[in-house]
Amino acid sequence: MTGLLLSALGAAAGGAVVVFLAHKLLKAKEPWESVVRDLGIALIVAALVTVGYESYARSRYDLDRISALLDTVYGSGVSATTWNSIKRTLLQREVSRTNMVMRLRLAPYAEADMSRLELDLDLTYDLGNLQPTERAGYLIVHELDRHITDPERTLPRFRSFSIDGKRRNLVSPGTVPSAEPSGFVNDGRLTVPVHLAPAPEGRRVRVGVRRTEFRSCPDSYFFIMTELTEGVHVYLDECPPGVRVQVRVRPTEDEIDLNEAAEFVVAEPMLPGHALEFKLTPTVLATSSPAR
Repeated sequence: MTGLLLSALGAAAGGAVVVFLAHKLLKAKEPWESVVRDLGIALIVAALVTVGYESYARSRYDLDRISALLDTVYGSGVSATTWNSIKRTLLQREVSRTNMVMRLRLAPYAEADMSRLELDLDLTYDLGNLQPTERAGYLIVHELDRHITDPERTLPRFRSFSIDGKRRNLVSPGTVPSAEPSGFVNDGRLTVPVHLAPAPEGRRVRVGVRRTEFRSCPDSYFFIMTELTEGVHVYLDECPPGVRVQVRVRPTEDEIDLNEAAEFVVAEPMLPGHALEFKLTPTVLATSSPAR
């Protein structure tokens, strides 16, 4: 909470005390009772106006900052009508993600077979409210690539999720028992309700989701952003020999070899619909048997 809001709360408390004293100590002593009472009421009204203005100003600042960013980075070369329509759609977002960390681990199905891989993704980020009012039951949603399956290993699947460090392991697909934090998995979709503080308070929720997917090699794995996301850091924690991992930011052409880099940082904010493509390719091709 900002210093301005604390001052407003102090003024409101002071106003209430003044009104109380006017009623108790100056009762029937006109005009002093009315003067002191009006002073107390003025302090309370001023505090309420300050809180309302602070909430409005903070939400407008966030939206204006996003709007200016969109104009600077993406606004050139698009007609004014189209661009204004795009901005209206984007600025209607309710939340944003910041400080996203993606940790990728790859493991082969068999020691000598790199054509099939388990892709384990550990994702964490800060989720913040862009609206001036609190959200008591905002739903966080993550989806698996459920059209790419391996029934024998029950893949793809979510392994766990966490809210502000409170972790819940997902033992098997299906509904998670109601607990804190609560959530459920249904048909490849994880949904977790969280409480988001009003935007003026600036408090964010730390979210964590771990999933395991099935991928062939060569192939690509796409992680698509569904919210405005700033500050993405990508790490390749485990990778078997013979597999090369490159990451590319879509729709741009920024690309880096994760096998060589200790960290990949996305410098620009990512908008809904932008994606990270993880390209999986074998570094050593199997030698074909000679013809007989």
